[in-house]
Amino acid sequence: MALTEVDLGSVLGPQGAPGKVQSVNGKSEANIVLGASDIGINRYTVSVPVSAWRSGTWQDSQSTSWAYKADITVSGMTADQNGIGPYTLSNPSTQNLADFGLLGGIDTAAGKITVYATAKPSADMVLAFCTIKEG
Repeated sequence: MALTEVDLGSVLGPQGAPGKVQSVNGKSEANIVLGASDIGINRYTVSVPVSAWRSGTWQDSQSTSWAYKADITVSGMTADQNGIGPYTLSNPSTQNLADFGLLGGIDTAAGKITVYATAKPSADMVLAFCTIKEG
């Protein structure tokens, strides 16, 4: 069997200078400015009414038990989005900060999020959070 030399440039296409980004998402060289949507980040703001809270347990990696949960419909949420923090109160000057301190993790799923708390919050709140799309 004979070995044949192959010009990798013809197989791989044109190569740029080492360490220099040639293009990202159709943008090239000086025009490469990545926005949140270019890397799959979405920002959401959702209302969490007191009436949404019910019993439901979850335990995090720190062994904190979260005894309450609220399922909230989120338009545009897809199953391949993961919640990333931190989430915040969208207007902390008018909301109950003690209730915010009760909150734990957020699970994401198609069309909804589930927010967990150590105790049932006593006031409605509006949360702002970001997700990042897998892949």
